[in-house]
Amino acid sequence: MPNRSWPAHAALSVLWGLAITLVCGVVLGFGWAAAATLTSLSAAVAITASVRLDGRRLARPTHIRQMVILAGAVAVQNVGLCFALAHVGIALSAIVLGSMPLFATLFGQIWGVDRITAAAAGGLATGFTGLLLVVIFPAQGDSWAFLTGIFAALLSAVAGGFAIRYGTLRLAGEPDVAVGSHVIAALATLPLVFVFGGPRGGSVWAYLALAALVVVIGLASPVLDLHMPRSGQGARAGMVKTLGLVVAAIVGVLFLGEQVDFGQVVGMLLLVLGAALVLELLPSRWSLR
Repeated sequence: MPNRSWPAHAALSVLWGLAITLVCGVVLGFGWAAAATLTSLSAAVAITASVRLDGRRLARPTHIRQMVILAGAVAVQNVGLCFALAHVGIALSAIVLGSMPLFATLFGQIWGVDRITAAAAGGLATGFTGLLLVVIFPAQGDSWAFLTGIFAALLSAVAGGFAIRYGTLRLAGEPDVAVGSHVIAALATLPLVFVFGGPRGGSVWAYLALAALVVVIGLASPVLDLHMPRSGQGARAGMVKTLGLVVAAIVGVLFLGEQVDFGQVVGMLLLVLGAALVLELLPSRWSLR
């Protein structure tokens, strides 16, 4: 990573971590089902606003089938994330979501578009070992909330990995496709609001968190999901998001008082190292070691 770019990437990581924190605020205020829908709508509004402020117009999507497939992955990702945030908190949810680059690499290998090198294989082994440590060392013991929350976070990570690889492969980070997929995802998750319900009306803080979420996504998502993949920096965008999840986990522990076992901290570090290896962001000498 060039020296001139690391401050911008660090700022994007902080923004992405802040976005996860704000999603948690929306979950607490509106319930996890409504938060899944509101998160997709926030992303659609934010990306549309950023495109318009840049002086461009959204084109009519032409890859309808691919957009619907991507929307399905986004819907599953948001539902899993919001459910996990409601049941295990920010720290554990963010740590598990750090495995998205691992699943994206596996999908690339399955589709035959990626070749798993020795460094990537080591990264997968390292990352999944870290993920195992996160699961087997619950800070407050096994419980139904922990098991369902971790499963939801894993489902979100798998769907997120699919969305990352599929979006890069099939859709090349076009803003019209991104907006359309988020709108479809919001419509797909809307029935969950009527089935599972939630608070009838969010507090003032919940609405402030929702408004701030739109602003933060508007600043970070166009760069991470559109500009960087188009310019061949998809791997760096993936690492920025992974580090942003670390930021969210730190916020959960330091500011919200969430408990994390030492084994889970080790697991998080292994996940970050595994992500760096599969994304081939470490020097070759470190990769061989």
